[in-house]
Amino acid sequence: MPDERPPHRIPATPVDDTGRRQALRVAVALGGAALGATRAAPVPAADPRAATAGLPGTSSQGRPGTLARDHPDPFTLGVASGYPHEQGMVLWTRLAPVPDAPLGGMSEDPVEVTVEIAHDEKFTNIVQRRTAWTTAEWAHSVHAEVAGLEPGRWYWYRFLARGHRSPTGRTRTTPPGDATDTRLRFGAVCCQHYELGYFSAYRALVDDAPDLIVHLGDYLYEGHGGADAVRRLDGPPPVTLDDYRVHHARYKRDPDLQRAHAACPWLLTWDDHEVENDYAADRSGAQWPRQWFLARRAAAYRAYYEHMPLPRWMLPVGPEMRIHTEWWFGRLARFFMLDTRQYRDDEVCPDKRSGFLRGLDPGDCPPLHDPARTMLGWQQRRWLFGRLPGNPEIPWTILGNQTLMQPASVRFDDDRPLVFTDGWDGYFGERDALLAILGDTRVANTVVLSGDVHAFYANALARDDARPHERVVATEFVCGAVTAPAPSARFVARVQAEHPAVRFTHADKRGYVRFDVDARELRASMIGMSSVREPGGRALELASFRVAAGRAGPERLSGPAR
Repeated sequence: MPDERPPHRIPATPVDDTGRRQALRVAVALGGAALGATRAAPVPAADPRAATAGLPGTSSQGRPGTLARDHPDPFTLGVASGYPHEQGMVLWTRLAPVPDAPLGGMSEDPVEVTVEIAHDEKFTNIVQRRTAWTTAEWAHSVHAEVAGLEPGRWYWYRFLARGHRSPTGRTRTTPPGDATDTRLRFGAVCCQHYELGYFSAYRALVDDAPDLIVHLGDYLYEGHGGADAVRRLDGPPPVTLDDYRVHHARYKRDPDLQRAHAACPWLLTWDDHEVENDYAADRSGAQWPRQWFLARRAAAYRAYYEHMPLPRWMLPVGPEMRIHTEWWFGRLARFFMLDTRQYRDDEVCPDKRSGFLRGLDPGDCPPLHDPARTMLGWQQRRWLFGRLPGNPEIPWTILGNQTLMQPASVRFDDDRPLVFTDGWDGYFGERDALLAILGDTRVANTVVLSGDVHAFYANALARDDARPHERVVATEFVCGAVTAPAPSARFVARVQAEHPAVRFTHADKRGYVRFDVDARELRASMIGMSSVREPGGRALELASFRVAAGRAGPERLSGPAR
């Protein structure tokens, strides 16, 4: 059960006033950031504190601070980068000398932070030096939007504040748009429950030297691990803004997670546990009142922004925060990072005994068959369906999606089909429309990245699941959770047995998927950890697959036969 403390003390936008007037007020305050601008807001030289009051990490040119060490180290949460482009990226940190305190042990006063970017790890050739001002309103987080760098190369960066230097991070810009011989290595991860295991998968992923990490949701879990926990986080589930800030900070203290954030840039989307299990848009999965839940969602979204390397146009407005976007890696690949939580229709036919969603026989639930049901929301759907057919010269189209897209209905002892309505099986009309777009418009080499289900899958997504070898339009790879528990082996075996499009499943190991992409092919290696119940698990390759450009569907290179 969620904590019953009311979250209404959250200093966030009132939930009943999130319309256009509110968005425009925020846009004016941020110099257009809420409407999509990515430039740093101008800072008058006479009074930078006044110009940046209330803005998270507004940047300007400046000189480095001195290292007097009059304060405790504020860089306990590490550093991160994200959303790179040809000339820059977002650089993140948050000042928190006392991570378990709501403001991280910081005062209400603004703090000057210097950002240094160099060509080398020793910072002998610093190419940019910028100043950011943090404020208590945004938990003293920094989101420095860097531009003016060279395309297609690696950089090192660090922050300086209060007499301390941060750990050094490594990041990169994307290749120029006219580059033809490019390659990309990236890892896909999801579902990292702190209490249920160690984040050794990140250590192994960093050793793979990726150009990029893609997180597909459930970055944190709002609940505890129960009897299966191997390490503990004190306190009740997060409800207020202070709660979520402390919860994020505790996750960020993990050394393997910090190392992964410092190793390369990230793209991110969320699922449900960043807020509350099984929520759907403005409806609580636990059936809490709408106003109460929206206040909780506003707190969770704000804390998420404060702790991730997100561009400022993603700044939340009360309980609303756009995170879906299109991202390019030169002329090799374009990524669509989707949000299947914030705008979806409510799940239908819930289990009235529990208030949560369970498997059901689709014949017992007529609303499930409504073709107008949406998981994306109509605005995101129009955006995605309109953007997908463009740019045929880009070899790969990659959808970053929260949950299993492959149909996964199963039959058990009574031979009645069961579907789980929290995933795409609960919105199959929209899934069919999406697969039709991929098939009818010949979208180039679509690969779907999915998470949520805590198991590895390799699937051939077909227009007709009953004839998967005839009408394959895309390939799906599902990454096993970093630590979250596996589904039942019986369920996973039944899914594979009943759906020929499912070419591989594995639920025993936790881990990630590593991808190597060039213009001719995409290779996917499913990496499982020997154990997550103690530190230092070993990385094991469970299976590997190839997707040839121009031919949808996974071709097995290694691993057990279907």
